[in-house]
Amino acid sequence: CVTKLFQDAYFKGGDITVVFTPNAKHCQIVCTHHPRCLLFTFMAESSSEDPTKFTCILKDSVAETLPMVNMTGAISGYSSKQCSDQISACNKDIYVDLHMKGLNHNSSITKSAQECQERCTNDRHCHFFTFATEHFPSVKYRNICLLKYTQTGMPTNITKLSEVVSGFSLKPCALSNLACIRDIFPRTMFADSNIDSVMAPDAFVCRSICTHHPSCLFFTFFSQEWPTISE
Repeated sequence: CVTKLFQDAYFKGGDITVVFTPNAKHCQIVCTHHPRCLLFTFMAESSSEDPTKFTCILKDSVAETLPMVNMTGAISGYSSKQCSDQISACNKDIYVDLHMKGLNHNSSITKSAQECQERCTNDRHCHFFTFATEHFPSVKYRNICLLKYTQTGMPTNITKLSEVVSGFSLKPCALSNLACIRDIFPRTMFADSNIDSVMAPDAFVCRSICTHHPSCLFFTFFSQEWPTISE
């Protein structure tokens, strides 16, 4: 279990995918919950014109490590998969002057960023939010709470923007008031948009995979007795 973050260091090679995160800590959380990610490099803000800032590069390696080279503004580290006491997707941090971009599916007036985060937490589709403070330059957007979602559950981009506050839903912290439905419905297929398909030994493992997928709300499991999978 390696918890240290390496400043101005870049893991060379092994790239799996790139996502946007507000800081290296959240990049490590994303890496920990990705099935293949063992290492990561987060590109911190180095200049206002830097297009790579806030990018989180997830990495894999058969040797479980990669060559590390010096790079100004880069922060690297390891997945927390081996740290049993640190495996949590809960992120209560609030990010001042950061705009996390995604699909806006709801907007409302709230008194504070905390109230906005609570609304996001209790909204079934919300992954993260951005709140414009009472000092936001445009009067019509002041105290507006934007609830956002994306296909991956992660922001599509992150930029600096004065007088806004962003954060994530606290559903992974078990703080949502949404009903917890544990029932398994035999001989029943949910009809809606399919976001992914994976192999699983039984319905309970399938439910666990759905629970940790950022966009999955419900699932259908096809047992070995199922003759063909309908499209």
